[in-house]
Amino acid sequence: MGLAPTGPAQALFKTASRFVRQLELFRVYTKRDYRDGLPDKAEWGQGIIATFESGFTQGPVGFGVDCIAQYAVRLDGGRGPSGRRLD
Repeated sequence: MGLAPTGPAQALFKTASRFVRQLELFRVYTKRDYRDGLPDKAEWGQGIIATFESGFTQGPVGFGVDCIAQYAVRLDGGRGPSGRRLD
């Protein structure tokens, strides 16, 4: 036994060919040059943004689904505990 969408949900799934999906990958590198004797800080980070947008259903009230997922990870922050984030 399976489930099949009916009514507005069926119209939403029929527009599956019009879904907008986007995936962005990016890297961030920051370097701070402290000239007053403090040690320099350099950091690498990787980010991912995934976007999903559906079409709207037909009818007086349109129904659609938009989703976004974001993730970031620190790749390298150099030595020591300082600089826990990318500024």
